[in-house]
Amino acid sequence: MSKFKCNCGNIISDTSDYLPYKAALINDKVEESFFEEVSSEAKSLMEASVSGNLEKWKQKHYNDVGPWSLEPEEIFYSALSSIYLKHFTCIYECQECGRLWVQKKGSETFLPFLPESNKYEGILDEPNKNA
Repeated sequence: MSKFKCNCGNIISDTSDYLPYKAALINDKVEESFFEEVSSEAKSLMEASVSGNLEKWKQKHYNDVGPWSLEPEEIFYSALSSIYLKHFTCIYECQECGRLWVQKKGSETFLPFLPESNKYEGILDEPNKNA
């Protein structure tokens, strides 16, 4: 998704990083399994690295097609990204009307939810550290 039009007419764009109106949402039912998978992946990679079996670990996880020249932390980042994408849902907040657009799990469809204030509240933005 690079951009789409909100019901109010505003264009919501996702063409860069660190957007104040974009966030990731995790369902309470899958939160624990997310952390279990991350922990298991970290343990597996650490054990392979310590025992000198890193190449075997790479083959198992990348099926002979992968980032063979990457360092363990880069490989873990890649593995973590896959786990993250499997568990998290994307959400956007329209900067005009405040409507939340929540991605329907397993699809490219977004469902809108309009706050009672009918305005942008910045609820997905990082809290002001000076407040």
